[in-house]
Amino acid sequence: MMKRQLHALLFAQGDLPARRIMLFPHPLAWAFLALLAAGVAAWFASSPMRFVFDEDMRATAASVALLLPLAAFVTWRGFGRLGAFLFTLTFFIVTGILGRALNYLFVALALPLRDDWLARADTFVGFDWPAMLAVVNGHPWLAELMRFAYASYGFLLPLTFVLLPLMGRLRRLREFLLLFTITGLLTVAIGALFPALGPYEHYAVPAAARGVALPEGQAFIADFLALRSGAFRDFVVAKAEGLTAFPSFHTIMALLFAFAFRGTFLRWPAFALGVLTIFATPVMGGHYFVDLLGGVAVFAITALALRHMGMLDEPAAAASAPLLAVQAAE
Repeated sequence: MMKRQLHALLFAQGDLPARRIMLFPHPLAWAFLALLAAGVAAWFASSPMRFVFDEDMRATAASVALLLPLAAFVTWRGFGRLGAFLFTLTFFIVTGILGRALNYLFVALALPLRDDWLARADTFVGFDWPAMLAVVNGHPWLAELMRFAYASYGFLLPLTFVLLPLMGRLRRLREFLLLFTITGLLTVAIGALFPALGPYEHYAVPAAARGVALPEGQAFIADFLALRSGAFRDFVVAKAEGLTAFPSFHTIMALLFAFAFRGTFLRWPAFALGVLTIFATPVMGGHYFVDLLGGVAVFAITALALRHMGMLDEPAAAASAPLLAVQAAE
């Protein structure tokens, strides 16, 4: 009995037929990544920047070359959930490489900085960023809580990739991947039009005043300035930083996780952590408040577009799949 339960938990089909799992999340999504990879390669070929195939990148390429056929094989053998998980892992790796590369290529265009615009927009909506920094600096416990929330994507991503297949919610996993990919690429593209150093630099906050709220994300400044000056030459994926201010991708990620776990036993923890992450983003991520509004808009528009195309996990479809398809083995 235990063996059959474990088989149902790990290898059952889930709420998508096998033909819909092959090249998960969708064959057209993989075709798009292939075209995007060709475009990125051509851009690097005409750019003074060099895409560095270091040891880490070679290991990543080898992992993709292994995972993709393995995912196809286990899916062909009927292990739907495992196949979806392996396709997801491979798709995420490729998307991450292309997204980071595009981020650097776009920033190298060196369009005019938009910090003044973004700061004035904050003033227009009544948000006082320096005042928020002062409050956080005055409450170290709040800063540590915010720091935890801001870094929570590090464990939420693998948790999402593992739990959704185990729950049999492959439609939800497909939805998450498509939302992640589209919003990520939109963030990079829109961010190219609004390059910004962020409020720490705009308000010239001295190091002594940044205190416990100093965001780890400020490490991007060196690459950002080098790209804009033309001094940046070697792009190394493993060392790439997030360079986009508007819209805030951290805000999008917080919404993505809350959306991914809706209707599950993790819905309220994911929602609470998402709210705290968004609250932490201005200080911990060095973002203007309007960056957060931009992130909300990108997420909402993308979700509405996918719903129109029938690519969201609608409540009726989700309800038809058991939380854990163990009873099927009994």
